[in-house]
Amino acid sequence: MKKIEQRNKEMDFCAWLQGFYVLKAVSCCLAKGQKYPKEPVYIKQQAIQNQSKQNIANKIKASLQKNKEKLDVRGRQEGQITQ
Repeated sequence: MKKIEQRNKEMDFCAWLQGFYVLKAVSCCLAKGQKYPKEPVYIKQQAIQNQSKQNIANKIKASLQKNKEKLDVRGRQEGQITQ
């Protein structure tokens, strides 16, 4: 049953994605400024998600480094040794 359910979800996603591409194609014909995607939308979204995760990780690292530097300064001001 789980295999059938998973297959149905995959088919539903494929049908939705196909409809999305048809919608994009029709809108390109009817509206100015619309462009058909140059690459698959799903792959582009995954790349954006991966990039977003990396950006979040970089922001966290920067924040941790900044807080560590503040603690180091505070420790030196109070005469404590920090590593």
